[in-house]
Amino acid sequence: LGARAEMTAAQSFAPLVNRPEHAARCLAAAADAGAPAHPDYGRIGGAEDFAEMLAHRPGAMAFLGNGTEGPHGASLHNPGYDFNDAAIPAGVAWWTALARRACAAG
Repeated sequence: LGARAEMTAAQSFAPLVNRPEHAARCLAAAADAGAPAHPDYGRIGGAEDFAEMLAHRPGAMAFLGNGTEGPHGASLHNPGYDFNDAAIPAGVAWWTALARRACAAG
């Protein structure tokens, strides 16, 4: 039928790579805040625009659990997503512990 196609592949997102020392600080702050120990999930695929931030400023991206059951079980960017307000105290405790660690480190 004589059909032809041309394709150009482009990488529009950089990979998100946490700095090990920053990830360790995040985990230590979570322990300070009383978070339960979590297994190492290894690499998590997906596009995340925070990678652009990490290309300019070293750091780490971390997740705050939202729950896995019921309306809180939907992932981000899902029309069924419903933020679990019960996670707010844990998030505040973690950010507070992280800020304290950062201040102590100078």
